[in-house]
Amino acid sequence: MELKTAIAKRMEQCGLELHPEKTKIVYCMDASRTENHDLHSFDFLGFFFRPRLSRNKYGQYFVNFSPAMAPKAKKVIFSEIRKWRLHRKSDLSVKELADKLNPVVRGWIEYYGVFFPSELIFLMYHLDKLIYRWVIRKYKKYGSNFKRAENWLKRIKRHSPNYFVHWGLLRA
Repeated sequence: MELKTAIAKRMEQCGLELHPEKTKIVYCMDASRTENHDLHSFDFLGFFFRPRLSRNKYGQYFVNFSPAMAPKAKKVIFSEIRKWRLHRKSDLSVKELADKLNPVVRGWIEYYGVFFPSELIFLMYHLDKLIYRWVIRKYKKYGSNFKRAENWLKRIKRHSPNYFVHWGLLRA
């Protein structure tokens, strides 16, 4: 507790104050700090900091205290994608759809992909499934066949691999 008050005094000198309910001291547990404490994770700016398994340059695994995309941020992104109602945009061409999605998805990838880009893979597969639904609705010849829509989209991926910005993340 004395650490918290010392930090509060330092911040007061700068004209800042700590919010008493939101401020907490967190133990940053990793391979070299293995004590057991109540709090060992926190959310900050859309990232969730906690002990994670990492690999060093020699290929050995160790526990590291590091950030990745927060579960709250994932929920916000999913709700944003749901609001787009992509499958209802059958009036758009593939190029127009890509132009509409790419700026937002690129922002998510660049912000959240800095640490643990593998946390974004679920999002990219979800976007692809929504694009399959869009293909099925736009091109009636595919009926309700996801496999045909997937094959059509794979042909586009081979022809133009950078059409949708998230396809580059899936290849990596």
